[in-house]
Amino acid sequence: MCQTFAGKHRTSRCAGPLVVLTLACCLSLKAASGTLFLLTGASFADTSQTFPSRLYTINTNHALDLVRTAVPGNEGVTAILDDMRDTIYVAFPSNTGVSGAPTKVSVIHTARPNEDDVITFNPAAMTVWPYAMATALEPDLKSYALFTVFPRTNVDGHAAFLQFIRSNATKLMAIGGSPMANGPRIAQDNWNLYRDLTFSGTPGGPNSYFTPTAAVEGGNLVMRLGGKAILVDQAPPSLPAGTTGNETRIVAVDQRFFVTWLWRESDRFAPAIFYVHDRQLAKWRDLKFSWNLPQSRIFGSWLATIAMSYEGVGSGVWHDSNPGHNDESDHWVKDVLPDVRLEFEDMRLGCAIPGTLILDNLVDGRRIMLETHKEDSEILDVGNDGLVLYRINDEIFSAQIEGDTLSGATLVAKGEDVPQVHWAFWSGTPAEANQRRNND
Repeated sequence: MCQTFAGKHRTSRCAGPLVVLTLACCLSLKAASGTLFLLTGASFADTSQTFPSRLYTINTNHALDLVRTAVPGNEGVTAILDDMRDTIYVAFPSNTGVSGAPTKVSVIHTARPNEDDVITFNPAAMTVWPYAMATALEPDLKSYALFTVFPRTNVDGHAAFLQFIRSNATKLMAIGGSPMANGPRIAQDNWNLYRDLTFSGTPGGPNSYFTPTAAVEGGNLVMRLGGKAILVDQAPPSLPAGTTGNETRIVAVDQRFFVTWLWRESDRFAPAIFYVHDRQLAKWRDLKFSWNLPQSRIFGSWLATIAMSYEGVGSGVWHDSNPGHNDESDHWVKDVLPDVRLEFEDMRLGCAIPGTLILDNLVDGRRIMLETHKEDSEILDVGNDGLVLYRINDEIFSAQIEGDTLSGATLVAKGEDVPQVHWAFWSGTPAEANQRRNND
């Protein structure tokens, strides 16, 4: 048969008429949903490691077809920000590269994926504060990528440095997703845009990712930047009494849901509790996990999470024994392909990753568990119609949500660059694009 069960790694090839059946499934999926696009991007702490961001479609043999290169491999990627509507922002070059900071953004328009749209927003190569990188979606649906930048400084001490970041020494560069009818495309120091903050969350793979942070002040979540105090949401009512400081991680935010996590060094080994604010219904709920370091991203009413816990290195030597580790690619090509196996050993040092993916419905409370038994696995997309795309190593599968389970999975794509795919979107007619992207 040409389907696998959800969570099982595909190891066999179909032959004869069965191949026709599988291809027919993929072709009907394409016809019903527009064209599927896959975006790669890898950012590592190693300053010698830079890789491209590439946009692909899929051919009838499940192989990747290159559409265009959004960022060349010799420049590399700092961050990729998805506004979850119709724009993805790829900041480059890598902030670990020669420049020390991203200076440009390559804008991916999901309705016009072939369009090359690059904006220089930071010509002086000022440093970007990673804990404030996000997107904003105004009530009229104007989209922005938000980068708080500051000049290089010799401030000594952590507390003094944080005070510097909060001062008017920092500047906001907000890049509009599309050219503005009136005014420049880059808005400077419009700090109120953080009131409309959106953040899609943390993708998978062994990459370096940062989440925005906020302080708890007077029952609110506040970001202090540019000498301003910007209220971004209410503080969760179930937070421990007296919670203050920048210990609240902003896990994921769209126009309806605001998901936060109180993370403290003192209880880093405690199972994580997320606080979910349904702003449409003015309701709160706690979302509890068995793991202390989950990675989550939001797709409409679904929060997709990779199970991960930090266990410590112990003797000082960590041998990655997570399931599927030896199945990962170790084919390194300079400026082209990373050694995924080695990067998991380095970037996830001391972390247990069992190969468990969790889908939580933030409206009705359903929880669906997907056991891939591979540490390099992640959910790439959840459509409004319940179609789920997920990646296991160098393969991408689709499955359908049916109640509180997933249907059998179908192979969608397989290829050498698939391990670098962390974003997926559908593009076709406006109605098709809206159905896929506007899940809320």
